[in-house]
Amino acid sequence: MKMHNIKPYLLALVLLMSFSCSFEEREIPGSSLPADEFIDAVIHIASPAPAPATYALTDPDGEKMIKEVDVLVFKESGSDEYYDYRTRTTLTTSPQQTDFKVSLKKSKNNEKYRIVVIANASGAVSNANFTTSATKEQVYARIVSDLSGSDRWDATETSPGIPNKPIPMWGETTTPEVVTDNLQIQPVRMMRALARIDVAVRQAVQSKFRLTDIYVYNSNRKGRIIPDMANLQGNDVTNASIPADDNLKVKGPIAYTSSSEEEYRREIYLYEAGAVKKDEAFQATCLVIGGYYDVPSSASVKSYYRVDFLDNSQSFKPILRNHCYTINITDVKDEGYATPEEAFSTREINMTVDIESWIIGESQYNGNPRNFVINRNSFENIGAGPFSGSFVLITEEPNGWTSTASTGITLTPSSGTTTAATGQIVSFSVADTAPPLLFIEITSGPITKKIKITR
Repeated sequence: MKMHNIKPYLLALVLLMSFSCSFEEREIPGSSLPADEFIDAVIHIASPAPAPATYALTDPDGEKMIKEVDVLVFKESGSDEYYDYRTRTTLTTSPQQTDFKVSLKKSKNNEKYRIVVIANASGAVSNANFTTSATKEQVYARIVSDLSGSDRWDATETSPGIPNKPIPMWGETTTPEVVTDNLQIQPVRMMRALARIDVAVRQAVQSKFRLTDIYVYNSNRKGRIIPDMANLQGNDVTNASIPADDNLKVKGPIAYTSSSEEEYRREIYLYEAGAVKKDEAFQATCLVIGGYYDVPSSASVKSYYRVDFLDNSQSFKPILRNHCYTINITDVKDEGYATPEEAFSTREINMTVDIESWIIGESQYNGNPRNFVINRNSFENIGAGPFSGSFVLITEEPNGWTSTASTGITLTPSSGTTTAATGQIVSFSVADTAPPLLFIEITSGPITKKIKITR
């Protein structure tokens, strides 16, 4: 699937907001309301950056597309925040950022308001059925996306680079603010509500295994668009936020057919899934990978292999939003099972994988006239031995960028000059003797950004 050109400073389209009345809310602004009770403010969405296309079969830019936006405003009262009103617009996204105008109610007695931005999920917001008495936590728990009767996220495109169903995203201002005429709203960073699952056959294995299809078991048919705040840590999540629903699981198998014998990317998008206990393997979200073993001989019978999301202690891991999980097939020792169901129902055999997980980073515009963006801020690798990865770096700093890295990391290149609008792909490799926690620091001008690597 092709799911926009990276240029942080394109002038964004300023749109007037259209207003929804699907539940209890204020008309903002209304012709009968005094104009001096409102201000027009500009909200800037820092649209998530795409993944580097090192191994990509198609253009990844649609993963950051923002087609429509809802704005919810919450009023601070004591230690809580309560829903106050909603506005909505449909917009055309500029390549990396979107500015749009919204009318906000002025604070009369220094009341503070938090602005929440939800992208690509107006239907879910309208169906959430909350009122002005609802706390922010109650509202967040009720905004739920679903598969609209399908068994999978629709990853097709209506035209090149334009997804049929853009990924839901959420972001909010860092703190509640007093709304005055001179209010300056800080950029809102957006987090995707889905995880992406890719499969890649390492080059050394391609001589003996040919990928044909992938089956997903026990995925969720619904997902919260906004994570539980208890699961949020900085710009990442630490655990899955699961909607309350008795009919949540799609047991599957959900079949995906690969057009490449070496990799399958940007087709499998899942809602978050919680980690199950070790004795609950049949409830775990997992993959079954199908293909031909003993290539390039005359192998004509497919084999199937189960792959679980496990940590290095063989405990099940949650599948988290805004992450990409790459199943790297590092070895296939013999034939697998004869059917997908047999592979799912039986222990893993004869296939070795490393699972590389990375946080899909946000392109944050920080007001610096020489913008500096890195599109990934964390990598995790499950499995023994060395591994490698890459990220995209964009800087307009005339003096370019430099780096430092933990012992055991090799960076290529390790420094550079001002990048083109499309950015520069920086590759890294981690030695098998490296410690379990490592860091890469990239400095450009006055800004230093850190990438965490966990083995």
